[in-house]
Amino acid sequence: MHFVAPIVMPCGGKDVGKSTFLRYFINSLLNDYKYVAYIDCDPGQCEFTLASCLSLSLITEPLFGPPHSHINHNGSNKKCFFLGYLSPNDVPGMYLHYLRKCYDEFIDLKSRLSLKIPLVINTMGWNHGLGLCLLKESILLFKPSHIIQINHPIEANKNMPILDIEWLKNCDGWPASKRFEKEKQSEKNMFYKLMTLKSNVPSKNSKFTKHPLQKNLSAKDHRNLAILAYFSKLNEFDVYFRPIHHIRPYRISWSKLALHVTHLKVEYEQLFRVFNASLVCLANVDKKFIKSKHDNPDLPGYLNLFEDDVDIRCLGFGSIVRAINIESKEFYILTPEPLDVLNEVNLLCKGMLNLPLEFFYEQDCTAPSPYLTVANQMHNLRSNQISNEPVQRKFLFMVRFLSIRFNNNKNANNW
Repeated sequence: MHFVAPIVMPCGGKDVGKSTFLRYFINSLLNDYKYVAYIDCDPGQCEFTLASCLSLSLITEPLFGPPHSHINHNGSNKKCFFLGYLSPNDVPGMYLHYLRKCYDEFIDLKSRLSLKIPLVINTMGWNHGLGLCLLKESILLFKPSHIIQINHPIEANKNMPILDIEWLKNCDGWPASKRFEKEKQSEKNMFYKLMTLKSNVPSKNSKFTKHPLQKNLSAKDHRNLAILAYFSKLNEFDVYFRPIHHIRPYRISWSKLALHVTHLKVEYEQLFRVFNASLVCLANVDKKFIKSKHDNPDLPGYLNLFEDDVDIRCLGFGSIVRAINIESKEFYILTPEPLDVLNEVNLLCKGMLNLPLEFFYEQDCTAPSPYLTVANQMHNLRSNQISNEPVQRKFLFMVRFLSIRFNNNKNANNW
């Protein structure tokens, strides 16, 4: 009998235990397979990358703990695309396009390795409306052998409809472009085994959730922990933890990079103000999509999104633009990525994911912090509260070389 490695897609609403189930399931698969492939379809709660990405990872070691405990998993990431949003609500077409790219890479990977590799798929917990449309399109794309539906035994509003073949035929899909016609034609011949499980996650009113020692982390808390874990590699060879403004940055000329903001329409003249002191994606795009401003080679380029679909390939999912030097026309960037990866970067991309406030005020610097407002200077905020300025408010600040806060840029490494 010809044996085929399974393609497994756990589905369910939010907070029913999908991610925990997936980790146990992957660890079990590693007992029988050398590799387990993992496609992350949830840009808001990623497992191996920072949020706002869609990725394919190849897992060779067991997983222990939540995402931030293996955010730096050795060489697991094989293909990563930067969506820039924490939800596909505003970009469903691009979301499905990137999922197709990840799946194509998985097929190529199996062919290159000539091995049977199981695939597990992390889906979103979006259980109504557009979320179900995108789930249907994902099922048609990945053609899973098994769908494992996890239901909450008490909070029925968290559950999805029964995801059987009948639901697949009757559910409205996303009116995607011609590149998905092949999947839609295969809908009539689609078959998978549906398995249902009851979640053991306690409800909000359970006595287990009211324990004084239990800390319920929000989705934002998990995203911030992942960011902190990722940038911890900047200190991995130091005996003592150093504040980020003591770490030597990379220096790169404006002319070598293009700039792009995924979720906001920003005038070119304002781009520096958005990127300064921000978390960005180190990306690579086809050079034909990069345009120069006023044909000036000394200025950063910008991304032209009106010609065709642009694949924003994420090479280093998170970097800090620590300073922008107007005089020397250079960016100063903190990143744990090695130089061989940085040499492929030609785009800095700003998405909806922001730096945790700890990166600004948990430093040994007594000077005022740029882009932060101390509440005792504002009448409408409580005393000692610190407020993070949204990107629109950052436009009010002059772009400047932040020598007050970042005083060792002269010793930067050349990129």
